Amino acid sequence: MADPQLRQVKDFLGVFNRISETCFNTCVNTFVDRTTTDEEIQCLDRCVTKYLGLNHKLMEVYVEIQPEIIQRRMNELSSLNNQASNEEEVKTNEVPVN
Repeated sequence: MADPQLRQVKDFLGVFNRISETCFNTCVNTFVDRTTTDEEIQCLDRCVTKYLGLNHKLMEVYVEIQPEIIQRRMNELSSLNNQASNEEEVKTNEVPVN
């Protein structure tokens, strides 16, 4: 598996585990029976739906603003490279004083 694919799988599993743990801790209150109660199932459904909706919304915003972030970083790097080039040019054009 390629490195970016492995990263995506790890990220997905991390989100899945956080949602599972949060919803379980919030909704499952009793261990009297091996099965979950109707109230627990409803709570879990609401909790997972809420977190998945939030995750989708965050990803939409991320996809929307990511090109702007990349462009800003490229401009910053270009500016830094130009400054470094200008400083190097000044150093090479200096006349040594004897």
